[in-house]
Amino acid sequence: MPGIKRAEELKGKIGANQSPGTIADFALRVSLRKLGLDPAKDVSLRSIGVLYDRIAAMQKGIVQFTVLTEAEKPIVDKLGYSVLLDLISLRIPFPQRGIYTMGKYHKRTTGYGAAVYAGAMSRRSIISKPEKRKPSKS
Repeated sequence: MPGIKRAEELKGKIGANQSPGTIADFALRVSLRKLGLDPAKDVSLRSIGVLYDRIAAMQKGIVQFTVLTEAEKPIVDKLGYSVLLDLISLRIPFPQRGIYTMGKYHKRTTGYGAAVYAGAMSRRSIISKPEKRKPSKS
């Protein structure tokens, strides 16, 4: 809500979530804990859907807060909503989206799909095993 400026004002309020078990759900629950609130006791969370549905629910007063991505921030800035916590600035390890496929699919895929998969897997290796990084050419 445009009127909410402090974390303690969320206590007893209803929050909009994308859907249970999603990255947005995880981010919302981590954010609430960082703000000193227990997501199971201090607030009520409802599955509303995509950002535009959550914003509509906020505008109608059905919910009072939600979670959003950095790319979605300009949308809510125009509406006058406050950001209470920025997870990026806290450097909290955060699960990211991934590529999910069946092994037999990526083995027979050629062209662009194979290149995307190979690139993603090489990044995964670099991130999870820093010792495999090749020195950059400067």
